[in-house]
Amino acid sequence: MKSIIFRAGAALAVLFGFVLVILGCGDEEPVCLGEPEHVVFLPSTSYSDLKVSQELAPEVGRQLVARAAASCGRLSVAILNNQPESDLELQSVKLVPERTTAFNRKPIIKELVTAGERFLQDKLLDPLAETPVTHGSPFHGGLVKIGAELEAHEGGPATVVVLGDGIAVERSPETSGVINFSNRVVPEERLDEFVPRLTSLKGSCVMFIAAGAESNLPDERLRDARAMMENTLSKAGVEFVATRSRQVPRSCEESGQ
Repeated sequence: MKSIIFRAGAALAVLFGFVLVILGCGDEEPVCLGEPEHVVFLPSTSYSDLKVSQELAPEVGRQLVARAAASCGRLSVAILNNQPESDLELQSVKLVPERTTAFNRKPIIKELVTAGERFLQDKLLDPLAETPVTHGSPFHGGLVKIGAELEAHEGGPATVVVLGDGIAVERSPETSGVINFSNRVVPEERLDEFVPRLTSLKGSCVMFIAAGAESNLPDERLRDARAMMENTLSKAGVEFVATRSRQVPRSCEESGQ
């Protein structure tokens, strides 16, 4: 995982704070809200996902930048193609301010957001715009690689946001059995082969954004796909939510639409 650390100077906020101190008024407030959150953004490039990923990644990405900046956390990005084992590598930026308290946190957070959006553009949006379509949708395999990347570095739970339809098309890791969520029946034992490999994401929240929004599959099949994904992840201790909306849910407890 390649990592960058950004520290916001926020000179205007500091100057404003000195003025308030001189005037003897106002109380400082925490710059960061809550515990630092690690947000991972993973757009898919499959045949059914690439167009939607390229269209929605800027909007969804800006939401995630603001989310990571608000908690002074970390933003990690990668592109999910059909070979996550070899090609998926997280790149990260820590959005860390120099000050932990301030009379006005907004200018400091604004600087963090600016740095995060620059990182997002350089490390994800520009490469995604030039990425060719790929065949297959190895969502389980991609999440396994994300977990391995997190475990190899700082670890800890993360919020993993996948931009894709959620229709997994891949092979199971042990028996190489075909998994295709567009089919009516997917053998559960093939999905269970992923469970031990997904435990590195235990405690994390996986969100699928725009899941099935552009799919031609019937709603019943899309619901079945969500249920199969949720069942597999829950066996590994990973929370899950999927939504057709382009709005990122606040948490995995928030119901998808």
